[in-house]
Amino acid sequence: MVRKLSFLLVLCVGVSLAIAAEGPAPEDFSLKLELVPDTTDQVLVVGSWTVDHVQGWSWGVCHNPDEASIGDCAGQVQPPNPCEGGCANIECPDDMKAPGPQGQAASFHSLNIYENGVTQGIVLDFMQTWDLMAKDRFEMLKIKYDLKGDSADLSFCSTLGTPPVDTTYVVNGASIPPATQEGIKIGSGGPPPACEALKMKLAKEGDDKVAVLLDTTTDQEVSGFQFGIKVDSADLNVLNIEPGSAFTDMSFDVKTEGFWGLNILEGQGATLGVVIDLEPSGDPPAFVTLPAEKCDQQIALVSFQCSQAAGDSVTANVSLAGDLGNPPVEIVVDVDGTSLEPAVGDPVSVTVACAGVPTAPFIRGDVTQDGRYTVSDGVAIAKAVFGQGAKLELIQKCMDSADADDDGDVDTQDAIYLLSYLFTGGAAVPAPVGTCGQDPTDDELTCDEYQCPQQ
Repeated sequence: MVRKLSFLLVLCVGVSLAIAAEGPAPEDFSLKLELVPDTTDQVLVVGSWTVDHVQGWSWGVCHNPDEASIGDCAGQVQPPNPCEGGCANIECPDDMKAPGPQGQAASFHSLNIYENGVTQGIVLDFMQTWDLMAKDRFEMLKIKYDLKGDSADLSFCSTLGTPPVDTTYVVNGASIPPATQEGIKIGSGGPPPACEALKMKLAKEGDDKVAVLLDTTTDQEVSGFQFGIKVDSADLNVLNIEPGSAFTDMSFDVKTEGFWGLNILEGQGATLGVVIDLEPSGDPPAFVTLPAEKCDQQIALVSFQCSQAAGDSVTANVSLAGDLGNPPVEIVVDVDGTSLEPAVGDPVSVTVACAGVPTAPFIRGDVTQDGRYTVSDGVAIAKAVFGQGAKLELIQKCMDSADADDDGDVDTQDAIYLLSYLFTGGAAVPAPVGTCGQDPTDDELTCDEYQCPQQ
């Protein structure tokens, strides 16, 4: 017994002092707290790691003793193997009961329960004859809390015990701190129910807009998505599809940092393909994704406009579709390079008032209204920005025509954009071009009067 304890002491000291010159990094490991399904007061401590040869770990989970307790177990001496009994509020999941290759229990399992938390320390095998390979999911402990009020906050911590127990994994004698999720709330104020499945669905935003919502489940951190929006009335067209609140709430500009590929199909609807983040940031670099296990994430907001032949208003059914475009754009959600097919929600009905549709069609960039692009259009735009030029009045009557890059503003960049297109191989001018048409982009610019050239 003395020999075994001496070995444990040497191992623990070695682990605490080990610094690996090369090897696993913190992002290879994670710890999270999950509410046990169909409960509000029980949690699972769940680990995952992407490297082999994990030899053990330790962690602490803290709570406010004024909000909850772990039964009456605080301060009790737990048995040598807590998985064989002890605190009635603690249970070892199957992963923890027998993690070894022949169903062996861990050589050392330390469990300490305090008034304000619980710690676990594991050495899998003193003799180091076995360890654990990479795991997508390993359930370490199940904890039931007795609530003293409506709810309680839980979080990982490294403040419990004397000396305090670190939050760490052990691989080849090296101690690596894992990534840990932020705390969770249990009780009546706990997390919302888990999403039933990966699902894309539509929801009305007022009478005339439609939100595209996404539900994700475990391990579905979304890197991109694609879908079609189908409209069943020839009197209604998709005007624009903008990023939804899932992106704006986290202050992320998916159009700038990623790829936002919108194709409006007049008389049919539109298709959209999105890669959320193309250039990772941070050290180590990390890509922005939509989170897993989150329901009703608003990924896009669709607006509509009436056709020229429409009456005062149009009512139409809008649905998600996987057969629009050439080639057809399927309904797909990407998770780390893997295409997943989500369940699809039902169509919704929208009613769009047509009174506000611009009455004057125009050609973008042709501010001189002579049916062609020349250096004069660039000069006229540049002067109009400063309230000058012989074409100022024409431009003021149709500001949309001067928005050469279709960003919703008229500035000197529009003149540069048009001149770059004409003379240095710059990007093409967005629609409408060639012949007069309506602005497909929803912005605050208007066109009250424009003289379309004779075709």
